[in-house]
Amino acid sequence: MAPLIEMRGICKWYTTGEQTVKALDDINLTIEQGEMAAILGRSGSGKSTLMNLLGCLDTPTGGSYRLAGQAVNTMTEGQLSAVRNRTIGFVFQSFHLLPQLSALENVELPLIYRGMLEKQRRQLAQDNLQRVGLGERMDHRPNELSGGQQQRVAIARALAGNPPMLLADEPTGNLDSSAGRDIMSLLHELHDGGTTVIIITHDPAIGAACPRRLTMADGHLSEG
Repeated sequence: MAPLIEMRGICKWYTTGEQTVKALDDINLTIEQGEMAAILGRSGSGKSTLMNLLGCLDTPTGGSYRLAGQAVNTMTEGQLSAVRNRTIGFVFQSFHLLPQLSALENVELPLIYRGMLEKQRRQLAQDNLQRVGLGERMDHRPNELSGGQQQRVAIARALAGNPPMLLADEPTGNLDSSAGRDIMSLLHELHDGGTTVIIITHDPAIGAACPRRLTMADGHLSEG
């Protein structure tokens, strides 16, 4: 079976005036299905650029990227959008929940974009909210939930389409330490269940809690 993620010689360069900035320089990365990995780095290290490429939110300047066996860097924007929708579940630091919708409706939203029938998407949303421990809070809006509960809704939304990969950008960044530990425990449970989990973080403690750690510095990626 092909690796879930296979990057070879990935570069991302930005040109401003006469200056070229190498945000990513010759990145090689392989992640197998079912792994849990943290990508650590300080602000400006290139980790956010790498996350955007991993999540098919941007394309590289050079090199090759295969996701689930598909060559990503030759895809059209429409194809990239389809890959994002079906292969990657995104979890962000700031939750990105719609305030006027209930937890259940927020989880249903990406399934509506897929054209899924109401009965099926409602069941999937309910199942995934149960999965993250919010079975009793489905009808609550974001302002009626704690920060940790809002992040659980965001994780349920990311999982609703059954993607093979969960890409989490600073998932505990807006949470207190107790809620942050709860979210990390949940991500470990999902990993134990077979989901590939990739966490982008600046926090060494988050990295230390992951089975595999990679470090970004000055556009270069290293193991450990």
